Amino acid sequence: MVSSGIVATPHYGGMPEVQRQGMHHEIARQLPVGRVAQPKDIAETYVYVAKNGYTTGTSVLIVEEHI
Repeated sequence: MVSSGIVATPHYGGMPEVQRQGMHHEIARQLPVGRVAQPKDIAETYVYVAKNGYTTGTSVLIVEEHI
C-alpha cells in the first residue's frame, strides 16, 4: 500500500480554483517538503515497489525531503 496523503489531481476539480489553491497552501505549510504531492511523485513510489522483488506486506509513507 502506498500512503500518499493529498495529491494535486482532478479529484479536487469540483472546487473553485481559489479554494483549492488555498487548501493546498494550508496543507503544504504542514508538510516537511512544503508542497502538495504531484501525481509523478506518487508514480515514482509505485515504480520502486514494483521493481523491488523483495518488498512485501509493507505500507510506504511518502515524505519527500524539503530542499
